[in-house]
Amino acid sequence: MPTTKGLPVCRACGGAATAQPLLDQCRSSNDMMVPALGVHPMNVSRVVTEDTDAKGETSLTVLDRMLTEGRAKGSLVHVGETGLDGRLTKGLSAEDAARERESQEHMFSEHCRLAVKHQCPVQVHIISRKPSCWPVLTATLQRHTPPAVVLHAYSGSLDNFVQVLMPLNCYLSVAPFVLDKTAKKMRRCARECPLDRLLIETDMDDAMWTEHRGEGDGEDDDLSTCVYQCHSSLWDATVAEVAMLRGMDPDQVAQACRDNLRRVLGMD
Repeated sequence: MPTTKGLPVCRACGGAATAQPLLDQCRSSNDMMVPALGVHPMNVSRVVTEDTDAKGETSLTVLDRMLTEGRAKGSLVHVGETGLDGRLTKGLSAEDAARERESQEHMFSEHCRLAVKHQCPVQVHIISRKPSCWPVLTATLQRHTPPAVVLHAYSGSLDNFVQVLMPLNCYLSVAPFVLDKTAKKMRRCARECPLDRLLIETDMDDAMWTEHRGEGDGEDDDLSTCVYQCHSSLWDATVAEVAMLRGMDPDQVAQACRDNLRRVLGMD
């Protein structure tokens, strides 16, 4: 997801030891990189069972403290990636599956509560399986409605987004999966989503990170270089595909997404 200067919003999941270096580098980047802090659904089970650090703080306590400190220093730090992933109950016993769902739902609710408390946006990961995660998502956002909600790599129903989720301050983020001609739901969303609620992301993964480390300026540990190299080609291709689907010029789509991101981050 690009900032107004063309670099992506970065995410850091985990405790203070993991997040602090990223916060420090983002702070020195003059808002060219914006951090998001949260516990990804894939990590919820581990965090619930091992949720203490040397000071005895839970991950939610750490998140609350770091949001407080970051916002006080003028950072655009926000919440994410959080959400619900129905795949993680596959193969579990009925009891363990119920425990996994309960843990995810609790952590997601608490992340949204903190986003409301700190008046910052939240990035949401949702992959639904039976039983559907969508009613839980909607009920949680109705109970705790952040100022903006980015639905990461959204592949749900366009009608549900427009009728139910847009009134809850949601934005629809299109990922490079839209390049797959068989991704019918995402391609329809990219084509018909209201332009003022559309975002585009690159969803950089670890493989791309490894492939591009050290390119550009020779600094192997330079986060901004790694991120930029991974981001640029995917961004261009995804914007071009979305523009084609909408019958628009790619520059118009890119500018609309930048304007929308400014609004999400409270930069207007």
